[in-house]
Amino acid sequence: MGLIEANYNFKTGNIEDLVDVGFGIYPFVSEYADRYGDLIGPHWSFPVIITNFNYLEECYNRIEEGVKKP
Repeated sequence: MGLIEANYNFKTGNIEDLVDVGFGIYPFVSEYADRYGDLIGPHWSFPVIITNFNYLEECYNRIEEGVKKP
């Protein structure tokens, strides 16, 4: 299990390749975010992380790098 990227050819309508990209991090904003402003802060979003154990350390390092940026 993990995060798979599908390379889709729009001309032929076929998926040409599947690539294990290891992990994905994206901000999730609930449709009810305005109800939880005090809980999730002014951005109304929280991170969703999808990974598997093979990429866990790399994912953690990427998050750590992002947190340390000024």
